[in-house]
Formats: sequence, structure tokens, C-alpha cells
Amino acid sequence: MDNPLVSIITPLLNTMDYLEKSISSVLSQDYQNIEHLFVDGGSTDGSLELVKSYETKFPSRIRVIDAPKSNVPEAWDIGYKNAKGLILGSIGADDTCEPETVSKVVDYFTRNKDASVVQGHCDIINTKGSVIMRNIASEFNIIDFINTAYYVATPSVYYKREVIEEIGGLEISGDDFDVMIRMAQLHKFHPINHLFSKLLVREGTAFRSKDFAKRKKFYYDTYLVSKKYGGSRFSPLAKRYYIARLIELLKMERFFPLIRQFYRWVRRIPMEN
Repeated sequence: MDNPLVSIITPLLNTMDYLEKSISSVLSQDYQNIEHLFVDGGSTDGSLELVKSYETKFPSRIRVIDAPKSNVPEAWDIGYKNAKGLILGSIGADDTCEPETVSKVVDYFTRNKDASVVQGHCDIINTKGSVIMRNIASEFNIIDFINTAYYVATPSVYYKREVIEEIGGLEISGDDFDVMIRMAQLHKFHPINHLFSKLLVREGTAFRSKDFAKRKKFYYDTYLVSKKYGGSRFSPLAKRYYIARLIELLKMERFFPLIRQFYRWVRRIPMEN
């Protein structure tokens, strides 16, 4: 682990408005032995051309893989299979890797030979840059994680290459929650008290969509992953989905924003902007 190569994988598809900031956040790390792999699913907005221009300038730091029609989990898997690093991580093309992150990751692994997975804090932000909430890196119980999907923010997780091999690769399920659970079943997530990433949540994504049908599907998919690994039928993830189903049955979709805000207040979850 003497000056190991760190591979950061980024699925790419039409994120021109945020891409340059994401690229710069990795290039400006104080640890230099990094390769940033972009796996493009067929961008048409200039994103691919922008990344390739950076690849020309920094051939040892940035690599681009063309993977037309690949979705996010497929691109993540392609990136992993092409990565050369001993340590792996991933961020979205609209996320950022915060200063000193990679050097702290490498330092921790160097000093703690038995550690295989580390995580730092993650700020979830909106398009204005305002923090919606902060995911605090802490030690957690695997059952709590399965039942809540709290505790882990994927852009702030780094792991040794053998971890992916041990869990059987990156299942193309479309949900990184699944991958993180499989990691947590085999390895302790070592928390580092440092902000590792900022995760941008845009309007229209399932996580924040105003479209009730998209929101309900997101809740259902997350609940299914939880249930697959023994999550309770009465977990917070299950209840969230049940509430959505009840709203649908009662044809109260127009009241969903108010109901959701009340639910978050009861659960003491920070309100979104």
C-alpha cells in the first residue's frame, strides 16, 4: 500500500452543467496517484467531448470508456472491471470529491492494515448548492442499515479491490444500496471524521421527483432490496412504501407533499429545500 493507485469511477450521461466541477474536484486532490474513469453511456450534450479534452491534457489521471446505451449500474460495473487501482471509489458526474479526501483514505488504509472499507461524511445538496442534509459517517449495525438505508452514502465510500471480488462483483440491480449491504455483511465500514463528498440531488430524479408514481416506484425498489436481505416488513423503508400505496388507493396523490413532510417531521428527518 505504498503510494497505491486509487481509481474513482464515474458513470457519465449528459451532465454538462455540473461535470467540470466534478472533474476539477478530483484533479485538485492533494494525493496525485489517482485515475478518474468516466464511463459514457452515449452523451449528446458535449459531456463526452469535455471529458475527452481533459483526458488529452491529463492522460495519466483521466480515462474515458465509451459504453453506448449503458445505464448507471452497468457503467459502474464496466468501470470497476477496467480500473487499475488497488483502492476503488465512485462519484456521480454531478457530485464532487471534497479536498483531502483521497489522501485521508490512503493514510487510513496505510495505518490500518486490516481495514478494507472506509467512509467519510457526505453532504446531500440541491442545485443551488444548499445542504439538504448531511450523512454522518459512523459505526452502524448492519440490521439498522438494511432497515433504514441510513448511515452510508456511496460517493463517500472507498474500498480495497478485493472487497468487490469477495462480494461477487457489482450486481446489475440498479441500486447501489444492494452493493453497500453486501459489503457491510462482510466488512466493517471504518468511519473517518472528514467530509468526503457532496452528492447533488436534482429535481426529476426518483429521490426527489415531484411525480408521485416515480417516488412510489423508488420507495418500492428500495423496500425490495431491504426485504431481500432480511429487512423487517415494519421497517421505516417498508412503512414509507405502505404509506405511498395507501395514498394511491385513496387517490390522495395531490396531498403527497404534505404527507411526506409530516412523515419526515415525525421521523425527525431534516426537511428538504
